[in-house]
Amino acid sequence: GWHMNHLKLIGALLIVASSTWVGLNSAHSLRRLQSALEGFTTSLERMREELSFSRTDFAQLCAALRENGEKESARFFSALEKDVSGENFQPIGATARAADTAGLRLPPAAFLALEQLFDGFGRLDLDGQIRQIDYALIVLRRQAEEIRSGADQKCRSYQLLGLCTGIAVMILVI
Repeated sequence: GWHMNHLKLIGALLIVASSTWVGLNSAHSLRRLQSALEGFTTSLERMREELSFSRTDFAQLCAALRENGEKESARFFSALEKDVSGENFQPIGATARAADTAGLRLPPAAFLALEQLFDGFGRLDLDGQIRQIDYALIVLRRQAEEIRSGADQKCRSYQLLGLCTGIAVMILVI
């Protein structure tokens, strides 16, 4: 009797804690995505400046963006720099390889804009590259704004949903 009640209570607390953790983890992922999009926006703004004024080599540009980027974008540019500096570099698929290496998951529209930008690098003239950067910036800003506009409410919802789910399961178990 007494031990069984304690085991049920411990089990119920574990259920509530794990469900709450799932909610908190979902909220954290959303904030991380928002931070990554903002980091890429900052990096692309810097890329635009570098290309416009100093015409930096692409591998050197990736290295500079790696050094000054937000954590997610820094990992991406580090992977992209290694790929670009390799002997058998293939521009097609470079974005996907760098994103996979960095463990980065972006919304499809943002990923596609970056992929179009980096796959076309070296094949477009300077004006074309600047236009591609401007297009990617528009898409990234739009995606970041969409996430930002509902992020706080979604995060609270994820956290509350996790807690409520845990409590509901706890009631069913007890």
